[in-house]
Amino acid sequence: MMKSLKNHSAKKNAFSLLELLIVISIMVILTGAFLVPKFVGVKNKAKIAAAKANIITIKTALENYYIDCGKYPSDNAGLRSLVEDTDNIGIHWNGPYLSRVPKDPWNKEYVYAADTANASYAIKSFGADGKEGGTTVNQDITE
Repeated sequence: MMKSLKNHSAKKNAFSLLELLIVISIMVILTGAFLVPKFVGVKNKAKIAAAKANIITIKTALENYYIDCGKYPSDNAGLRSLVEDTDNIGIHWNGPYLSRVPKDPWNKEYVYAADTANASYAIKSFGADGKEGGTTVNQDITE
């Protein structure tokens, strides 16, 4: 009788495998609930930083183009002029100024607008949603 009572109390104090799995599952779910938003935020910040870095690279190529050609590419020719002579500049075009025109981190084209009257331009990415304006990850990125 004593032996049977001892076994019964030992079983009562131990956790079953199922109970341990449930506790571990709950811990994993709670940990994920706290960590996933942090990783999403880091990923979005990295994409915004990558877009800004690409814009700086494009601006450098545009400045080199301007030095050689005396003007920035037209709106019609766009950023493609940094890869091939789409503006028909001829002998002054010493490109390619980029090996390829990069897309933004959301796989969309950068927006390029030339102001030929003032010898200036604007480059931007519309962010994750691909639409002008927005906030946080959807905001327009210029540099």
